[in-house]
Amino acid sequence: MQNLCRTILFYFRKGNALLKRVGVMALIRAIYFRCKIILLSFKNRHNLKNTGYGKSIKGKPFLSQRIVIFTGVPYDDIGGGQRASQLTRYALKAGLSVEYIYIYPKYNFEKQAYVDSKINILNLNHICIKDFKPSQLLRVCNSSSTIIFELPHPEFLPFLTAANIRGLRTVFELIDNWNSSLGGEWYSEEILEVFIKECQVVTATAKILVERIHKMGRKEVTYLPNAANEYIFDKDRSYQRPADLPNGKLGVYFGSLYGEWFGWEYIHNAAKKNMDINFCLIGDIPPHKRPLDLPINVHFLGSKNIEQLPSYLSVADFCLLPFNPGPISDAVSPIKAFEYIFMAKPVVSTSLLEIRDYPLVYIANNPNEFCKICGELKNSPIQKDETLIEEFISRHSWGTRLGILRDLKGKQNVSVIILIHNNRDIIDHCLNSLLRHCASFISEIIVVDNASDDDGGEYVKNHFDNVIVVTNRINGCASGRNLGVSYATGNYLAFFDSDQWFTNAHGFEEALHMLESDADIGAVGWSAGWFDLKNEHLGGPIVDYLPNRAMNNEAILTGYRTDIAYLGSGGLFMPKTIFKHIGGFDPSYDPTTFEDTDLSFEIKKAGFQLAYRDLSGIRHKAHQTTVASSGSVEYRNLFSVNSNYFRTKWQNFPLFFKEIKS
Repeated sequence: MQNLCRTILFYFRKGNALLKRVGVMALIRAIYFRCKIILLSFKNRHNLKNTGYGKSIKGKPFLSQRIVIFTGVPYDDIGGGQRASQLTRYALKAGLSVEYIYIYPKYNFEKQAYVDSKINILNLNHICIKDFKPSQLLRVCNSSSTIIFELPHPEFLPFLTAANIRGLRTVFELIDNWNSSLGGEWYSEEILEVFIKECQVVTATAKILVERIHKMGRKEVTYLPNAANEYIFDKDRSYQRPADLPNGKLGVYFGSLYGEWFGWEYIHNAAKKNMDINFCLIGDIPPHKRPLDLPINVHFLGSKNIEQLPSYLSVADFCLLPFNPGPISDAVSPIKAFEYIFMAKPVVSTSLLEIRDYPLVYIANNPNEFCKICGELKNSPIQKDETLIEEFISRHSWGTRLGILRDLKGKQNVSVIILIHNNRDIIDHCLNSLLRHCASFISEIIVVDNASDDDGGEYVKNHFDNVIVVTNRINGCASGRNLGVSYATGNYLAFFDSDQWFTNAHGFEEALHMLESDADIGAVGWSAGWFDLKNEHLGGPIVDYLPNRAMNNEAILTGYRTDIAYLGSGGLFMPKTIFKHIGGFDPSYDPTTFEDTDLSFEIKKAGFQLAYRDLSGIRHKAHQTTVASSGSVEYRNLFSVNSNYFRTKWQNFPLFFKEIKS
């Protein structure tokens, strides 16, 4: 009743304002269009009844927290690339469950009709708002749930009221300039003010939107631009070239092709003057808006799902962002820009305020400049600063955004131990990203300098005041980690390699949840492996080279797997009490190899299980810390000696030598 009165009062005030400002005819037209929208909405919802909305694969969420997202379109609309879908995808990877509530059905441009969105994803409940009531919201939430509103839509107001009465964490995200064609007939300034005033947390994806919220009286606003998914847009992976791509130089764009903001003039001009470049446009185009006079080197490839896009980007010479400057573009944080940069591709863009200072971005102020930059990039491949790109990825992951929206914080009870041996060039990125994202979980970071001769220890001392640096007189992985643990004060230990880096803190949350929920688990790892018992040196498969990093169906359902032979030391979490009980790492394996495998067997011998999960937010540049990648004779001999010692030491425990299941 309260919401009905509020709605009536809102429309009365809005109608009165229209009457005074523009007269009675304008008011009549506004009422006519409002009624038309309501009738059209009712018709579409009626036609789509009983079509499978809301179906999901039921399972027990890995974590108890639940995310509820109120947004405009279904999860699979726009290829699954919109902000709500991106946050949902990362939340599910981090082990959370998601209620995804949308208003408008998906529109198929080829069929020229609304179509069903049949979503069947574990722990995702996909619901049209017509099938969801405010009372149901409270039934699916707990006290730690986060409710996110992505549209200031009148139909969402009752849910905001219910969440606030219960005291749940409510977040409003201003993600676009809705006071434009994007807002259509549903938008009103008064409703926007309600969301800005009544949500506990307010974020904005663009600086100009932050300023707008400030002008509306809200002081506390979090600037939270869009991002990309480092697990999908992974520049270090190999991709197969798509069959529908033309040969030759490629400029690639994906996204909306029907918005008024799309700069067809930029594409036409650049293609006409660079006939040796193929301009490939990925996305739906309404037939009545398809330009007819584009050069033959402009190719329309149709719509693609987000998982398909990296294969197109992997072979692109550069990427395109041709948005016409204006009220919509000035307020946009283009998701595709992040995805282009995550794939280390140069971006030719029009003058968009939000991305001017991003790496690899080339700004064109007019169509002629756009054309010129395209021509220059085809002939002069740019030098890419990998460190700068990885720093950008670390700051702009969807996991980072999700952690801020959830207010993800730990108890500062983890002692982190990292070894360095002549790793001065890479430890900087490791420590900066770790401190940026995971500080609330960490009691201290201990860097052990294993007899470096590059002054790496001094470098860390001089640049990281809050990091403990200790010196190991020899280069030993086992002895160095034992030394680091002797300085640890946390209840839990976390071991990382200096060539690892971080995009968010969800991996810490996931590992600690496993250790605190199940006392039978003695250690949790981001890396794991099995043996090939036919191999005389016990080589075998590791998760890095298996599909989905060995997160098979069982692991996806339960959150982790325990049918592993051993855990690697890069990304290994365990209680300090267990480490002390088993006596730590065996220094006999110094300088390296098999010390983490041996520790895993000691944990098993003590009666505990090992648990593997692809912990979120941990990244790795392989073999940057040892000579392993060189295939040196020295390393092969060391591997042989240590494997023989390991086999002899554990020969009475044959059950520990697990091979991977087929």
